[in-house]
Amino acid sequence: MRSKLIVLIIFAFFISTIAGCGSGEVLEQDFKFNTTEVTKPTVVIGRVPSETVIQLLQELEPLIEIIEKKTEVNVQFKFANNYDEIINGMQNNKYDLAFLGPLAYVQYENSSETISYQPLIKPVRYGNPYYRAIIFTYKNSGIKTLKQLEGRKIAFVDQTSTSGYLFPLAKLLESGIDPQKDMEKIDFLFRHDRVVRAVLEKKYEAGAVYKGARAQTLSKGQDPDELLPVLAETDKIPSEPLVIKKSFLKKNSELANSILNVLLELDNSPKGKSILNNLGIDRYIPAKNEDYDPVRRVIKTLGKKS
Repeated sequence: MRSKLIVLIIFAFFISTIAGCGSGEVLEQDFKFNTTEVTKPTVVIGRVPSETVIQLLQELEPLIEIIEKKTEVNVQFKFANNYDEIINGMQNNKYDLAFLGPLAYVQYENSSETISYQPLIKPVRYGNPYYRAIIFTYKNSGIKTLKQLEGRKIAFVDQTSTSGYLFPLAKLLESGIDPQKDMEKIDFLFRHDRVVRAVLEKKYEAGAVYKGARAQTLSKGQDPDELLPVLAETDKIPSEPLVIKKSFLKKNSELANSILNVLLELDNSPKGKSILNNLGIDRYIPAKNEDYDPVRRVIKTLGKKS
């Protein structure tokens, strides 16, 4: 009885719809349904923030918009606490592409557990495809040389950070200071801005970060060299690569090339230059595996000293 009632209701609705058309003609538009909604593919990019996530998202938003507009994809950034999480995320298909620190890129390349990836691009800053790390102290600390850090406290970023640990460590060892043996305390704070603030607040006598981290962290108008004087600069560090999973590249080569072209051509337009300037970058250039040989040499040198 219930099923017969349902059929009668449906039939009555159908008759009333036809009657409502006036002339008895069923209007074509009344029966058009949008059943073929196009879903854009989503590309997920992993990154370890060097500042707060909110700040970084604000800086990345214009870049995301232009990539989405020119490639017809959805771009999503997902953040991790460190490069170990990024690598694990690539293994577990959490990221399609990722920004890796130069050390992390080299460190994981020979791991059998690591998903296979390759470098795509790297940034050029201040006219150079490399940068430097610094070891710095706070104003009026009385410390003028690295040798005077003996018995003091130092803050690094992370053990997988090239500028926040590896190259500064090499510099300290060259100066005759072994942080593990000669310094009172070593801590890893996991972000460059945290290291800057910790030294500024005199929680540590020294810190190690990439060269531009002080200016980026301090308030506008504050002089980094006055408040946080540099004790030493490291050798040149090749800029961090944007890497892509080889499996993703194989399945989505056209899409990957489209994204690559957008990034490489950003500096060709005023809008693109504005986006790059907001990120503190001149332009992006192609990256090659051999670009990171200087990192491999430092790792080899440190391995011999350990």
